[in-house]
Formats: sequence, structure tokens, C-alpha cells
Amino acid sequence: MAERPVARRERRAVGQGAGGDDDARDRRRVGAGHRTRPRHRILHRRAAGARRARGPARADRDGRELRPPAALPPAARDGAGDGRDAPRQGRAVRRRKGRRGGQRAAGARHAAARRHADPARCLPPSARRCGVLPVHLWPGLPGQAPDPRPPRPDRKARRRRDDQPAPGVGLQNHTAAVIEPLVALMARLRDPEIGCPWDVAQNFATIAPYTIEEAYEVAQAIADGDMAELKDELGDLLLQVVFHARIAEEAGLFALPDVVAAIVDKMVRRHPHVFAEATPDADAISQELTWESLKAQEKRRDGALDGVALALPALLRADKLQRRAARTGFDWPDAGGARAKIVEELAEFDAAATPEHRTEEAGDLLFAAVNYLRKHEIDPEAALRAANAKFERRFRAMEASAGDAFAGLDLDAKEALWASAKADERT
Repeated sequence: MAERPVARRERRAVGQGAGGDDDARDRRRVGAGHRTRPRHRILHRRAAGARRARGPARADRDGRELRPPAALPPAARDGAGDGRDAPRQGRAVRRRKGRRGGQRAAGARHAAARRHADPARCLPPSARRCGVLPVHLWPGLPGQAPDPRPPRPDRKARRRRDDQPAPGVGLQNHTAAVIEPLVALMARLRDPEIGCPWDVAQNFATIAPYTIEEAYEVAQAIADGDMAELKDELGDLLLQVVFHARIAEEAGLFALPDVVAAIVDKMVRRHPHVFAEATPDADAISQELTWESLKAQEKRRDGALDGVALALPALLRADKLQRRAARTGFDWPDAGGARAKIVEELAEFDAAATPEHRTEEAGDLLFAAVNYLRKHEIDPEAALRAANAKFERRFRAMEASAGDAFAGLDLDAKEALWASAKADERT
């Protein structure tokens, strides 16, 4: 009971802001664990009263008040005053440590929210209760600035070998980077000052024959089954696409990204059974008819034969013209009618009297032959290409068998060599 008056005198001294004499200071140091609690309560009340007098204060992102040290009472400032403020210095250290701990906790909440894609998880408990979503927590939302921090690397990707692609890494990640060197190369070749004079002089019309040639070389590599050659020929064909796109970009017409976007949009539109709710057809032939129907809806034409390119090879264009006409019902009911037409055109060819007439009938004969092959679902272009390759193989075998004497042999000897080369292929 003797200690109570000492505590009251100490509270009166603190409330008056006086330093007190040496004896009072010594008494405060004795039993500080019990006698400093009233002092801290008084300091807290004085600081709270000063805050109420100043009005609302600025708060940090976690809802804590931010006040400069000068705004606090002298006895509540960190490191201010004489020896009687020593207990307050320890409280300030604890407050700073607590603030750093709160910042670490906020950073952990932000990381958890990024991992789980839940904006509310990154909020402090007070903000979660209020339903507030600070803008700075999600810089990637629409209308906000992008996050300046680099994305965290994939730990599993760091452990992979360099020659093993990451799962899911495909065209969407690497196509642009892969084709960029080719685009830059073409821009350099077409540069009027430092480029190649031949490349600079080209236009759409002059390089079109090379485009067709490269397409046929791709087809040849496929027919030969040579995958290394196919890789090279596909590169040559891709160069033609980039070449045309570069010429168009220089003319202000379109660029390579426009070409890619156009074909992507077209493929999505014409595959509603894949990218929409349409039901796929029963087989590939029916699906092809659906494709042609969608194509006709997109491109309004005056007639059934509109849109068949004039630059197509003659046999291929004849086949496409006949297929377009067959969709309207203008077709033989079976292959017998097409075969009879070949016999008819052959007779007319034999009866032709002038070279011009004979040339015309020859064209009709070839057109009838294409029609007959179409009825049997045979590609005339591919069939003729295969026939050319077969003739080339057999003729080279004849030359190899006869050697230098081949040119001097009579027709019967050459026929015998042909029959031998033919038999060798079949065995």
C-alpha cells in the first residue's frame, strides 16, 4: 500500500511535462516493469488527443496512419527528450519492427494472390471486410498501367535441359521470333540503298513464276519422300510469301501480319464444326461440299465458274471447271458417258483438216480425258506427273544399258531396251 502514492506522484510529474528531481528519477527506475505502464498509457492518450485535434491523417496501403514525427507530442517522438523518454524509445523500435512485419505480410498476400488469381487474397483483413480492391494490386487490369516487374521464371523450366521444349510452348510463343530474321533479311534485300539490285527490281508479276515453281518443287519433294529436300523447298516457298508481303508493305497495301490474320479468320469461319457449335459432316467428301458452300456465301459470284484462277496449270484448271459445273447438275451420270466423249473427240481430231482445227480438237480431247479421270476420282495433274517420272526412269535405264551406242541403235533395239527396263521395274 506504500507504493501507491509514489505512482500517483509520478503520474502527476509526467502529466505536467516536468523532468523531476534525481530522487524521483531513481524511483521511476526501480520496479520499471510495474511503474512504467501508467506512463505509457498517459503518453498514448496524449498522442490520441493530438491526432483528434489535427483531424484525419494519410494512411498507407494497409490502412495504418502515416504521421511525421514532428506531429507527435514531444514525449512521444522517437529519440526525443532526455532520459525519461528511454521507455518510449523501446516502444518506437517495436513499432518499426511491426511495420516491417506488416509489409512482409502484405508482400506475402500479394504473391499468394498472383498465384491463385484471386484479387481479394492480396488485401489486408480490413480491406477484405470492406470489399475494397486497391488498383495498385492488379496493374494488369484493363485501363491500368502494365506491371513493371518482370515475370517470375518457371522453376521447372530452369531445371529442364536446353534442348527440351517446355510443355505447351508452340506457335503462339515462338512463331513471330522464328520468322523475324527472314522478314528482316527481305527488308535488307529490298533496301534501295544497300539492298540487292535484282531483289529491288522485282514486283508481283516478275516473282509469280518463281512462286509457282517453288510450289511444284514442294510437291516433288513430297512425291519423292525426301524430307530434307521438303524442308528446303518449304523454306523457298515461305520466302516467296515474305517477298510478296514485303512488296505489298512498301506499296502501303498490307503487311505480313495482315496476311496471317486474314488466313486465320478465314479458317475459323470455314470450320464452324471446330470453332463454333456446328455439327461436323459424316465424311471428308461431305465436309468438302460444306466448305465450298461456305466459300460461295463469302464470295458472291455471278456464275458457278467464277473464281477459278486463270494461272492454274491447264489440267488442274480443267478439273476444277468440271467440278464446278457438276455442282449445278451439268455432268454425265456415270463414267461411261465421259468415255464415249473421248472416243467422239478422238474421231473429230482425226477428221481435222487444218492445224488450227487439229489444235482445237486436241484441246477437246484432253478436256474429255480429264473429265473421264474425274469420274474415277483421279487427279489428272498428279497422274501426268507420275507418268512423266515413270518415263524418265525407264528412258534413263535404257541409256545406262546401251551406253554411248544408244543413239545409233534402231527402233527395234530401243523397244527391246524399253521392255527390259519396264520388266526390271515390275520385278
